Amino acid sequence: MNKTGRVSVLNGDATLADRVTTGSPALGPDVIYQRLVERSSDIPYVTDINGTVTFIGHQVEVYGYIAEKLVGRNLVELVYPEDLGKVMNDFQQAVECGVESVTTFRVNTPTMGVRYFEDNGSILRDQDGRILGTSGFLRDITQRRQTEEALKQARDGLEKRVKERTAKLAAANEQLKQEIAQRHRVEQALRESEERFRSIFAESPIGIILYRPDGTFLSMNKACMAIFGIADVARARAINLFNGPLVPENAREMLQQGKTLRWDGLFDFDLVKQSGLYQPAKAGPLYIEVSITPLGLEGKGSLTGYLVQVQDITERKQAEEALRQSEQLYRLLAENITDVIYCTDMNGRPTYMSPSVTRLLGYSVEEAMSRTMEEGLTPASRDTAMKDLATEMALDYKEGQSGARVRRRELEFYRKDGSTVWAEVTVSFQRDAEGRPIAILGVMRDITERKRDEEELREAMLKLSRSNAELERFTYIASHHLQEPLRQVTSYVQLLAQRLEGKIDSDASDFMAYAVEGAHRMHRLINDFLAYSRLGLHSKAFKPVDCEAVLYEVLGILRGAIEETSAAITHGALPTIMADGEQLTQLFMQLLSNAIKFRGDEPPEVHIWAEESESECVFSVRDNGIGIAPEFFDKIFLVFHRLHSPTKYSGTGIGLAICKKVIDYHGGRIWVESEPGKGSTFHFAIPKRGEVQS
Repeated sequence: MNKTGRVSVLNGDATLADRVTTGSPALGPDVIYQRLVERSSDIPYVTDINGTVTFIGHQVEVYGYIAEKLVGRNLVELVYPEDLGKVMNDFQQAVECGVESVTTFRVNTPTMGVRYFEDNGSILRDQDGRILGTSGFLRDITQRRQTEEALKQARDGLEKRVKERTAKLAAANEQLKQEIAQRHRVEQALRESEERFRSIFAESPIGIILYRPDGTFLSMNKACMAIFGIADVARARAINLFNGPLVPENAREMLQQGKTLRWDGLFDFDLVKQSGLYQPAKAGPLYIEVSITPLGLEGKGSLTGYLVQVQDITERKQAEEALRQSEQLYRLLAENITDVIYCTDMNGRPTYMSPSVTRLLGYSVEEAMSRTMEEGLTPASRDTAMKDLATEMALDYKEGQSGARVRRRELEFYRKDGSTVWAEVTVSFQRDAEGRPIAILGVMRDITERKRDEEELREAMLKLSRSNAELERFTYIASHHLQEPLRQVTSYVQLLAQRLEGKIDSDASDFMAYAVEGAHRMHRLINDFLAYSRLGLHSKAFKPVDCEAVLYEVLGILRGAIEETSAAITHGALPTIMADGEQLTQLFMQLLSNAIKFRGDEPPEVHIWAEESESECVFSVRDNGIGIAPEFFDKIFLVFHRLHSPTKYSGTGIGLAICKKVIDYHGGRIWVESEPGKGSTFHFAIPKRGEVQS
């Protein structure tokens, strides 16, 4: 530091102010430099070769230090003890190698506690190139470190919760597979029993009789005549419905009130003969099932008559006894599984309910049997179930018997205590001998925990998606705002070089050129970083993309580099795929420019081809370049990861990271095959999405 308080950079016996003369009396370069230093929020410093401070900026006073008292002290005395080894190693390496260094460490400041600083240091040399010391800027990055740590903790927490939920869901799915297999075995056994019952029942004819509203006889079919042993229908005309043998005395009042009557029992032909009602052609008792339905009362209309359906169930009664033991076995199985097995008539009234209903809904079997299935559903699930039933009945009526079709739906039920439970309900129709639906067989499985896990997983994934989107948006905006100050630095350095042209020595000119080149590199880095951050921010619908057209566009952009290096680029037939065309152009641009850049002694030779399968298209880009060691196959796709110094191969270390992000956006995968000195082949696979019209 000179007497005026301005900083001088040592180089031999001359200072920067001594070596730089200005042509402007108003504002000299030393004044410009001084103002830049004084107005910077970073802390400038200069040390000798041993690290002893010879100058430090007044900005250090913000942290409770006195700049003058720090002069003469070693800079490492301020470093947090745990970071001292790393800082000393970086400093020693910078001095020995004579290169710039960037290191990060903590300082326990007098007034602001522990702070994180980033040291951007460079080597000071004399005119003969001997190292005199170091200079640089200390930047307070505490807030940035805190922000990065907070984002990392949030991301780690979300990822941990997602993994936990995923593991639980996987376990639940495995259990579900086992339960489904068990349920299928039970259903198969029940279907076999149903088929045996149906084969017996299908041979039993049904008789039909029509009566007028006053109970007088109207008509009778042949099946009914055969059942009751009536040779001449005229003999049945004298039989009144209310006085005949088909209506028990205790049920006649119910029938006259318009209520449907159903009963089954013995019909004794001998008693009919004794009563003189008619002379049947049969003798002895007969088991019959009778259903008497008033007609015309739908929609509060007037009574138009009665429909009587009579079925000879003698064979069924005999078959029921034969099936009893087999049925007990199946019932025992149904009543001891965790799923609820039930059977209802076509109106939803239960005719059977397994004991597991108590565990699922809290009702006893008797309580569950007294309620229709519709009553136990929440309003939303009730609407869904009723619509499904109506649709299936209409479909069944239109297409005929479809007993093999199984309907599956997730419905929400009320428990006895008022809470709700989610169940997966699987139903199918039971049919009579004519194939008409007569009952509904169903199985209910508790999926409440699975639904809860799915919802928690969905929420966690949504939060993670939002967090990632916010992080990408922040990165994009932050990078965008770095452009303007960088342009100002470049412009001022170039302006300074123009004004001092011919007035400064070659070293100073080189220094300014280095500064401009560094700014340009930073500009390219920010542009690449912006391109990387922009990927995925604005989702676009995938469209058909001609990959050969994309390749030709990229080759046109790279024409200068191709001609300069005498590169030979060939390709096979490339398909048209569903993709984002702009991102695909970026992908080919990065891979081809890398193939040209990282070349060996021979001119680059690059070949591009594609192979298709039923599910994806696999593209390959092969070159004869310098190759990549296997231990770096995964690392090269990380942001800012470079295998070579920028002085040997230009670039920012973001290109392959952009490729990886493009492939991730398309739901594909990317990998490399390579050996050092033998070239590299980059492969990337993109899933097929629908038909692409050629």
